[in-house]
Amino acid sequence: MSCKVIERIGVDLLLGHPDNPNRMSKSNFKKLVGHIKESGDYEPLIVRRHREKEGFYEILNGHHRTEVLRELGYDKVDCVVWDVSDERALMLLATLNRLNGRNDVKKRASLINELSEKFDIKELTAALPETKKAIEKLKTISASEPVLRIEEYEIPETLVYIVTAEQKAFVERMVNDAIDPGKGASDAKRRAWAMVEILRFAKI
Repeated sequence: MSCKVIERIGVDLLLGHPDNPNRMSKSNFKKLVGHIKESGDYEPLIVRRHREKEGFYEILNGHHRTEVLRELGYDKVDCVVWDVSDERALMLLATLNRLNGRNDVKKRASLINELSEKFDIKELTAALPETKKAIEKLKTISASEPVLRIEEYEIPETLVYIVTAEQKAFVERMVNDAIDPGKGASDAKRRAWAMVEILRFAKI
């Protein structure tokens, strides 16, 4: 097992991979900015030497961190340089950001409660991916609560679909015509509800 050394590389020498599929919501990007700005801590980026541009590096993991660090005015950032082929680079793009574990809801709730003793709800909402409502729900879960009763508190996951322009137009039309699932529901929640209902009643 080889030991990878962290190198300090100029942020202007880091170029995003054109095939990177990972996208971060504006709210989570803002939270990432706040975290790095306050703490100065971030996970080192994973890059490889650019195949076409001498002296430059191509990002394999850390595209959003690079944007944040650039926005915060960093000149050089911590990177780990991997020597990988084009084929391996594509495989890493498809896996590094997607092979994530799933939160154990009880452990997440325990962590949230522990953090609540040190930070107020406003600070937690600004720093964590959960909404204020989700944080409040997690705080009500006890270690002894049956697993079946905490399904409703499971943290939502993002689904990504690749569609044609025609398919997208159809989906948008169906979603826009959907009935609001609840008074005061956000646009994102309404759209997610509509998508699920469309699929639920779709003929296969």
